[in-house]
Amino acid sequence: MKRIDPESLGLICQKFINAEARLISSNSSGLINDTFLVSAAGKMYVVQRLNRNMNADFLEFNYGLYSKACEENNWLYPKWIKDSEGEYFYTDSDDDKWRMYPFISCEILEKPLSKERLFSLGQGLARMHEIFDSIDDKPKAVYPMLHDLSHYYDEYNRVLSETKEERDEELEKKIDDKIDAMLNVQLDTSSVIHADTKLSNILFCNGKVVGSIDMDTIMPGSILEDIADCIRSSCVYSGRFDKEAAEQIIKGYESLSSKKEVEKDLPRVFEKICFELALRYFTDSISEIKYFKEIYPGYSRERAKSLLNILWG
Repeated sequence: MKRIDPESLGLICQKFINAEARLISSNSSGLINDTFLVSAAGKMYVVQRLNRNMNADFLEFNYGLYSKACEENNWLYPKWIKDSEGEYFYTDSDDDKWRMYPFISCEILEKPLSKERLFSLGQGLARMHEIFDSIDDKPKAVYPMLHDLSHYYDEYNRVLSETKEERDEELEKKIDDKIDAMLNVQLDTSSVIHADTKLSNILFCNGKVVGSIDMDTIMPGSILEDIADCIRSSCVYSGRFDKEAAEQIIKGYESLSSKKEVEKDLPRVFEKICFELALRYFTDSISEIKYFKEIYPGYSRERAKSLLNILWG
């Protein structure tokens, strides 16, 4: 996607709100959408240019489902604004789709978290899943391959057979040694999940979880993968897993959820989540087409090595 100048961005904002907008910050190199923070009439807004691979019809269908459930349960989420034509997405002259919503003023915490915050994080996940359970229909998967390890492994093998990049025999052996066990992890995928429960997507206020953002990934799936991915994001520091921190999240989750004893199956699901992400990072490192941002040379391969070494016990 091409870069956008502040004047053009301001004109796009005026399709949604009757006020002059000023660019505050941008993250136009994000993994999915180009995201801009703007100020207009004393309020803050988020403006996003959607990735062209996203199905806007699915996004709008899902929004209708989860926004109703979130409103009924006092759960904060990005509330889309309709444009001057009464549509949630404005299409510009380049055929790019845009959306806009008020900025949510909450805390987004950084690790490491205190025991109290970890427990609250677990409670927040449980509450979110309970709210999702009340959704009237099944959401449509905007990213149907998300958490589909078979898909990522097939893609890895395809890229491996075609790559001209430098190979890594040690990494490839670790993948070969683990893949069968990871593919055999059995999951109940009948729930509605967020599917991207990293810490930066969880909203806190006064020590409690009050909402979530980046809801485009909502889909049918396994609550264990949501919990495991949150643990991966919150309890791994410098390549080391803090099991005690993870147990606080689990305690918090089980204190509110009707789904008890989640810890029994979490170790294997957690290792599958770490393995899946490692596989994706390594595939990226040997592929000509990049999905992840290479923060510095060798970053993706370094992340893959680190994630492959993370075990529950």
